[in-house]
Amino acid sequence: MQKTFVENFMMHKFILFLGVLLSVSLSAQTEVNRNAVDPNLAPFYHGVASGDPAADGLYIWTRYTPEFIGESSFPVSYRVALDKGMQQLVDSGTVEAKLMNDYTVKV
Repeated sequence: MQKTFVENFMMHKFILFLGVLLSVSLSAQTEVNRNAVDPNLAPFYHGVASGDPAADGLYIWTRYTPEFIGESSFPVSYRVALDKGMQQLVDSGTVEAKLMNDYTVKV
């Protein structure tokens, strides 16, 4: 059965309405989440993760969250130690958190 012009028009309006509603809902959720974040974690709100452990190494991942999006990159320093006091360093360095990678770094 072929839909009439009015049915098609109403369906497009409904889909547009859902899109706007979803957009507003996501914006409100983002604002709530941003306000719930501990400011002491800045600029590493996502924490640090490690993965792919091997006998001789592992990967460290994090995301730098700039205060304002737009800068092309930010330097991120890292240190890896064998002890909690960070006295027995086994690696350290600086990498760039780049906009083109959503400011994520993997070392």
